[in-house]
Amino acid sequence: LRSVVDVFVAYARGSAGGGTADDSRGNEVDDEMTGAAARLARALCAKPAHMRGSNSNNDGGDSGGDGHTFERRLCRQFVDFLIVEGEVNWKNRKPDDNNNVGAIPRSRSTAAMFLTLWATISQLPLEVLKPIFLPMLICGLTYFAAEREDLKEQKEILTSIQSAAAVRAWLASSPSSIDSSTKKKVSTLLLESLGPCGASHTSDCGCHPNVLGQIVRLAASFLEKDNNIESTSPKLVVEVGSDGEQGKIPKQMQMEVEETLLQIVLFLAKCDNGYEIVKRKQADMISLELVKAVSTNDLDRKGYDFSVSGQFATKVDGNNHVDAAKLVHRLQSRSNIVISAVVVPISTTLIAALRDGKDETLKSESAELSLPSSLFH
Repeated sequence: LRSVVDVFVAYARGSAGGGTADDSRGNEVDDEMTGAAARLARALCAKPAHMRGSNSNNDGGDSGGDGHTFERRLCRQFVDFLIVEGEVNWKNRKPDDNNNVGAIPRSRSTAAMFLTLWATISQLPLEVLKPIFLPMLICGLTYFAAEREDLKEQKEILTSIQSAAAVRAWLASSPSSIDSSTKKKVSTLLLESLGPCGASHTSDCGCHPNVLGQIVRLAASFLEKDNNIESTSPKLVVEVGSDGEQGKIPKQMQMEVEETLLQIVLFLAKCDNGYEIVKRKQADMISLELVKAVSTNDLDRKGYDFSVSGQFATKVDGNNHVDAAKLVHRLQSRSNIVISAVVVPISTTLIAALRDGKDETLKSESAELSLPSSLFH
């Protein structure tokens, strides 16, 4: 896929000009490149006639028997690309760099892949994105993937940091020209209830696990480790250590997960369509989702938790419950993470704009600047 994107998108030349597909020079995204990505995405989503409705298992293990063999292969390559880009970002982050946004210089080829990914998402229906693309991307954040024997055999279960970094690389690359329909699709993927293979999961207490909530929990697990609080809960997620060093959490990982949380919120804030009343409603919606993400759900009660263990996820017995004191403590940790990773950075931006008298900037900003007041309302 990368080679196809290089030929049809990366080498498309508009006003930016110059540079090769693998050169960081001339990597500016121009209208020609954006248009080429859109055309390629339409061609990719019009899968070959001989593969339409195919559910053959003779396809290298990529078929789920659901007639989406081609889409599965396509999504697999995009997810592999995001994993690589995510790892490049957090592994190049300096531990003492609080302002690093993972802005590693991109080659024109990389920029073309991101553009084609977003153009493809705009073409694919949720009926494909939810059961295929999303589980591949976030399998390091849920225990559901660990129960799938096909993923185990293919060693496609990611670590939690791989999934978090891939999500961040994905959302941070969203083009300014993204349409409202695509924004709505991605918002649904981030906020809708998670279950086996992307299916809906019903919670007894009304708060369901979703991508936002899982990122909040992963970020909070670093905070608990920093406070020397040992978890005795069954392991929900996997190996966030490196080189087999259990208990050692590189600062880069913690910062990457917190940046992923902020990136999710910032993306959701961009879905306000620019209208003032919609901005306020969007800020209220995000605030409510953050409150839900912090709240205890039935999986928390059953003992599922993020733990730095260096092991793959295991499923616990359904009768295993966590005591109330531990649940309260984890709720506090999640609340602290939302304040430090979301409210503080956004409030800092707001204060700086007010101090510098950037009234026009404040008026043009998305719902993000209304979020702190909405969250505490």
